[in-house]
Amino acid sequence: MKCEPTNVDDAEQDKILESLLKRSLSFGKRDIMAVPQIKNNPLSVIIIKKYMEGDKIAFDKLIKAAYRFSNTRNLDEKLRFLFGLYDNDNDDHISSIELYELLKTLNKGILEDWKLQNVVDKTFADVGEYTTKIDFNQFRKLIVSRSTSIYEHFDCDK
Repeated sequence: MKCEPTNVDDAEQDKILESLLKRSLSFGKRDIMAVPQIKNNPLSVIIIKKYMEGDKIAFDKLIKAAYRFSNTRNLDEKLRFLFGLYDNDNDDHISSIELYELLKTLNKGILEDWKLQNVVDKTFADVGEYTTKIDFNQFRKLIVSRSTSIYEHFDCDK
């Protein structure tokens, strides 16, 4: 079942989000990971890590990001959200270390560390220039070039 984007303007989105956030409580990692659908999703660890502030999850930021991600048909907006998951230090670049750490988290011991490093090295080589960091435009180019159905997969307009 696909989530259909709504045709609500930014002001209406803000009202909806404000209403949701007024009802929210303070959540910690353990609270969120108690939900089976979240616990069993490999991305949940990465998303929770991204939105942790101290020992609590910045629930308002998480809800806003998830809401915008699911209610847009713009590929760049969706890719910016994903880029942000890779960019742990929020410097607008993905370093080879950040990519390796993300892959290691998702891998859960399936591939050996040296194979993960090979994936990282190949990814950076595919950028087409010697670099130790990938910016959003390079990230977008890599993702789009590796998927023939990226717009359909993310349910986006071309």
